[in-house]
Amino acid sequence: LRGGIQTVVSVERRRYMLPTVAPTFHGRDVMSPVAAHLALGVAVEEFGPLVTVYARPDFAQPRAYKARIVGQVLHIDDFGNVITNIDDRSVDRLVGIGGVLRVALGRKALTLRRCKTYADVPAGSPLALIGSAGYLEIAVNQGNAAKAFGVEVGDPVQIRLPRLH
Repeated sequence: LRGGIQTVVSVERRRYMLPTVAPTFHGRDVMSPVAAHLALGVAVEEFGPLVTVYARPDFAQPRAYKARIVGQVLHIDDFGNVITNIDDRSVDRLVGIGGVLRVALGRKALTLRRCKTYADVPAGSPLALIGSAGYLEIAVNQGNAAKAFGVEVGDPVQIRLPRLH
């Protein structure tokens, strides 16, 4: 994800899958064995034919403007952290660690400090940070941001610098 799509293949070669492939569990039967083979150094092209024409979903790329970025909520984790499709480089262009962002999250307007860790703010306080996958997360330290802000997967997210008075 970090470098963008480099190669797309259709995973078809059975020798890289489990012997029995259930019709409903491709994560276990196909993708996990393929990931293991990739980790062992098998070239991605070995798994099947190259795919040169494919659709990119709308959520794949946030839209960047001069002083704002518009994206969407991709995932809400088990803790209620709101993971967006806005990557770390895009956020870095707006503000560094400790800086303040205006965030429109669903129908809520928030002013959040960009932190490095959840513990950078007191318990119960909201924050913005870059998660382990390299994407902007909106969180509440020891709380549930999705519930606190009434957010669902697919909701729009907009970030910008606060206005100076």
